[in-house]
Amino acid sequence: MRLPVIEVDGKRYMDSRAAARLWNISPRTVARYCREQRVPGAFKDSGGRWCIPMDAIRPLTDSTLRDVLILTLHLQANPGYAIDYPGLGINPSELGQAYTHLALLGYIQEFDIATPSPSLPFEVKLTNRGVDLVSGGEIKKTQDIAEVLQRWAPAIASIISRLATGS
Repeated sequence: MRLPVIEVDGKRYMDSRAAARLWNISPRTVARYCREQRVPGAFKDSGGRWCIPMDAIRPLTDSTLRDVLILTLHLQANPGYAIDYPGLGINPSELGQAYTHLALLGYIQEFDIATPSPSLPFEVKLTNRGVDLVSGGEIKKTQDIAEVLQRWAPAIASIISRLATGS
């Protein structure tokens, strides 16, 4: 497939329509990925169109990002486990790219690119942003529940006390 090329400072870029055709997603989704800074090196030109590096890879979905991070934590806790690549939706050869993408997005700390792909899950470290993605906001939900209980605890204790004393 021949894509229209945008050249800026000697570097080659494609617009969001070309990336959409290449990645088999909508131009709107490409623009959203760019706005969310999920496409490393993408920027808006003076005309307001997205310029995406020609070698950019399609960003992983949130669920795939979360799955890779969860898998990483499981493998680090259980080194004897094997990776179910088909279940994860990633080819073994793409694992290095996936981790590079996760590092560029700030979900894991930068790592030695020379690390062999099969070793990567055991070597990388999650950042706070990665932990937040894996937790899916559960920590905030737990804090919210704790706040509600703390707020209502005196009233609940009073009701229980009255019931127990029969007053």
